[in-house]
Amino acid sequence: MSMVLILELSGNSLTGEIPSSLNEMKKLTTLDLSNNQLSGEIHNHWKGLKQLDTTDLSNNKLCGGIPSSMCSLLLLQLVKLTSNNLSGDLSQSLQNCTHVATLDLKENRFTGNIPDWIGERLLSVTILNLRVNLLNGSIPESICHLPELHILDLALNNLSGPIPPCLGNLSGLNSFKPYHVVTNRVVYSQEIELYVKGREVEYTKILPVVNAIDLSGNHLKGQIPAGISNLSYIGFLNLSWNQLTGEIPLDIGDLNRLESLDLCCNQLSGPIPSSMPSMTSLNYSNSSYNN
Repeated sequence: MSMVLILELSGNSLTGEIPSSLNEMKKLTTLDLSNNQLSGEIHNHWKGLKQLDTTDLSNNKLCGGIPSSMCSLLLLQLVKLTSNNLSGDLSQSLQNCTHVATLDLKENRFTGNIPDWIGERLLSVTILNLRVNLLNGSIPESICHLPELHILDLALNNLSGPIPPCLGNLSGLNSFKPYHVVTNRVVYSQEIELYVKGREVEYTKILPVVNAIDLSGNHLKGQIPAGISNLSYIGFLNLSWNQLTGEIPLDIGDLNRLESLDLCCNQLSGPIPSSMPSMTSLNYSNSSYNN
């Protein structure tokens, strides 16, 4: 199979481990083994796959960490490992993912802090999805330095501390910059599931214009940063189920492209800002269970 470009075996009942002999498929560009029952650790034999740009191993029973040789591939842009039993410290798992544009690690068992150097090394990332893991510590301010970031989902972890005040500086969300979907081939189309408007929604075709931040279900404290109103191109903002205090920023109405705003189940006080009626794109707003 040395001439194969795309290996697509998703949605079957495959069991056992991923064979290390995949490393011999020198021309492989897309590997999709998602939605099977594969188990064991992800092997560390990836260096031979120099043409690989897409790896989807989601919805299996894989364990262990992310092998360093996978992320070190220069052409690799999409890594989707959602819904497995992967674990380990993120500072070790992410350090070689410097060229990756989509890093989707949702619903695993990764632990430790989000590394401080993330804003220095993952400069190509447009989608960072760490939803439903066991991460703790604070959200590092360096995450504000990711120039291409359009989707940030850190929901349902054990994160604490304040929301970084610099979050409003994310350049991918405060100017019009539609990002490039990594792959949109006949066989494999990139997709991501986001929890917006009170339900889970899957995005595929319009993914290049989706802009979202979800920090819900953590232990975040302090005020909502005033600078968050600078994110003029954000479509979905979910800060619910935290311990946020203070008032809703008075100029939140500047987010006139926001479609969904969820601030429920915090300790916010004060008035609903008079600027909110100018949010003409808003069709879902939840501020229940506050003060």
